[in-house]
Amino acid sequence: APAASEYPEVALPAITELSVDPRKQDLVILFDYLGNPDPEVSESARGSIDFMIDQSFATTDEARSWWAANGKNFDDELNPVD
Repeated sequence: APAASEYPEVALPAITELSVDPRKQDLVILFDYLGNPDPEVSESARGSIDFMIDQSFATTDEARSWWAANGKNFDDELNPVD
């Protein structure tokens, strides 16, 4: 999987691409963008994550911690499972 780029001109299109037809692995990559020093990038990632799983995270660590506990509650297409 591609690593999260620090550069907004690379990061912003990548976030858009990851958000089109998201899978679990795409969401996990988006978590890495939460720590981006560019506010436009981190906010774009935050918005995409919120849209995908209806959760908002301040940091990559917070997102990864929540996902470790809750990822099992989503199928590969990020639909909630019973």
